[in-house]
Amino acid sequence: MTTETQTELNTSAGAICASSLTAEQATALNGRCEEIQRLLDSTLENEATAYYLLEQEKWKGDWTKDPNWELVDKRAKEEGVEALAKRRSFRAWMQIARGFEDKGDPIDQQTYNELLSAYHVIKGIRLANAKRAAEDHPDGPLPEPKNVSQCRPYRALLKRADALPDMSEWAQAFLTGMGGATNGNLPGLEGGIQPPHLPPSDQDEVVFAWEQSWQSMPLDRRFDELGRPVAPVKRQSEVTIAELYEDKAKPNGAVQMVRQPAVKKMSDEQVVQAKEVSKADQAKFNKILSEIAETRQDRAVRSEAERIKAELRVAEARKVEGIKQDAIKYTRHISAVYNAVHDLLVFIRGVDNTKGTKYLTTLRMCEAAGYLSCANDLERFTEIGAELKELLTLVHSSGEPTGISFVNQDGSDAEGLNIVDDELFTTAN
Repeated sequence: MTTETQTELNTSAGAICASSLTAEQATALNGRCEEIQRLLDSTLENEATAYYLLEQEKWKGDWTKDPNWELVDKRAKEEGVEALAKRRSFRAWMQIARGFEDKGDPIDQQTYNELLSAYHVIKGIRLANAKRAAEDHPDGPLPEPKNVSQCRPYRALLKRADALPDMSEWAQAFLTGMGGATNGNLPGLEGGIQPPHLPPSDQDEVVFAWEQSWQSMPLDRRFDELGRPVAPVKRQSEVTIAELYEDKAKPNGAVQMVRQPAVKKMSDEQVVQAKEVSKADQAKFNKILSEIAETRQDRAVRSEAERIKAELRVAEARKVEGIKQDAIKYTRHISAVYNAVHDLLVFIRGVDNTKGTKYLTTLRMCEAAGYLSCANDLERFTEIGAELKELLTLVHSSGEPTGISFVNQDGSDAEGLNIVDDELFTTAN
């Protein structure tokens, strides 16, 4: 790099950051950065959202006037003008000026690109599922990615804007220092600036390819034991995308994945070759077709049997899960009753030991404001005893269902069980 280029770069970078943010703008930027760091330390979906917010910050331009650039300047004094010019970039702002960390590690360019892409994939599928739910889609919701690896094959399908946003003052200075734009692919300190991605609502190719990858999976692998859709693995997605799409060069030199026609037409040469099939070959072909036709019904029966088996496995898994949930609920109720009775007994024993049970008469007469009255404690204990007696009778029995009631005797809604036995739903005809 020549001395003139170094001077121009340094002058341009200095011009970008010359004017500082107002106190209000700086406070707002700090708040957004804190939120981004909080999301980076959270779930995959929040982590991907953080990279989307970083991309938004890139185009706002406030990062160029961040007071934290002083940290970069301080380090640059030890490394020279060229190092300063290289670090006047958005990447330097993330890594040095703000020190963002993803799960404890500094943000690198590969992670930035992958998680930004994952955001558009996850949000695009989430929007598609909302639409499917509103339309009561027969196949139900699409599965959602569980990790970045599952999103990676769809990065090439993401659509970008045709051009950069309106050039702000900071971007003009940034590009002037780097020699301007070329073919819509803007060279910069980070190796090039591309237009931003279109919003997730416009990423229809991602949703289409994701659904096709999922539909390509065998039926018994498409859902888990609880009937929930299972996301396609990376390899499944790569195979499906390779079958559906092909690379196509754009006018600016970039490459875009374009969906192939659903059916490819035969060339004239292929048509002629097909017509020249010998009679012997045609006879063999007819024999194969006949054998296929004879076994078609058997194959259809086997396929239907496999489908029914898969559905039965899902139903059985749901039934077992329902029993587990009811067992947990039953145990919690028993524990709650035991703890409540035990705590009450400990309290009464304490009264008996320290003040005598005659003190209970004093408590019954207490009318202090804000206190719950205990004047009718004996009546309430009688009711509790009656319910405990009925409870003991029920738990010692082992009878068939007596009928489903969704209302308790006191008129309140009953807490429903996980009813998984089909026999409970049978009605007399």
